[in-house]
Amino acid sequence: VFDLLTKPEVAPNDVTRPTALETLWLIPSWKELAEFPTVAAPNPQRHRLLADKLRAVDGHYDVIIFDAPPSYGLVTVNVLLAAEEVIIPVATTYLALDGCAELVATVGRVAKEHGHAALHVTQLVPTLYRKTQLADEVLGKLREYFPKQVTEPVALNVSIDEAQSHGKTIWEHAPWSRGAAMLQHVAERIERAR
Repeated sequence: VFDLLTKPEVAPNDVTRPTALETLWLIPSWKELAEFPTVAAPNPQRHRLLADKLRAVDGHYDVIIFDAPPSYGLVTVNVLLAAEEVIIPVATTYLALDGCAELVATVGRVAKEHGHAALHVTQLVPTLYRKTQLADEVLGKLREYFPKQVTEPVALNVSIDEAQSHGKTIWEHAPWSRGAAMLQHVAERIERAR
């Protein structure tokens, strides 16, 4: 993705890689992406580089999913300006509530400052859920502030961790597991919200 964003001659198809799933493609990121803000600084269109590059694949894919850092920076702004929907995973911990509120505000601010009216938060996915009083309080606060956007929580689940360690989706690794059922529910909820 660094080459895509910093080299005008590189098109999305040049850096897109197949995965083990026939219908899933990936543009990988490397540590060099940390240099992107410095390299892109002189470019007056630096905030829209990703959106501009992805116009070349418009209509070629059913869905494009970005995995962005929760921190605010040039990479995140590029992702937000290339996206329309934002799905925020929120750990069911006290401090995560502040981070979630800050990220929701950031999405609104970026949409307003850059004239991107289509950008909005569609779902909040409570993660790392354990049946504790604190986790239930955090879940309650999320549902109070975002009554229509909070999915069912995704609990800690060894099958999800194992799937990641094997480089597989949960449905390839353990389709019968509780982890697969939880993620299936979240995926269906996200699809219905579209």
